[in-house]
Amino acid sequence: MPNALMITDGRQPATLPDRGLDKLKADEINRIPGPFLVRFYGSDWQWEVIDVEVETALIRINVCGLSEVKCFCEVADIQDINGQHHDPDELWHA
Repeated sequence: MPNALMITDGRQPATLPDRGLDKLKADEINRIPGPFLVRFYGSDWQWEVIDVEVETALIRINVCGLSEVKCFCEVADIQDINGQHHDPDELWHA
């Protein structure tokens, strides 16, 4: 399992450029020590994040070994590998 979640299109830039299409802040998401867990509204369960698509604000989570796509707007809380919590609302572009 990787030490950090990196969102790219296959190239390895120093930072990920915002092409004006991103709904989420890729650099802020990459600063969260991964792998990380998310909790959705209406649930106490936490799910491991496989990856985040910043242009569409979709995330893939690990559900019993299978991936499921969810909208990032459903995320109530993010917990990193160190146990610190992050506010998902701060990861949206204004």
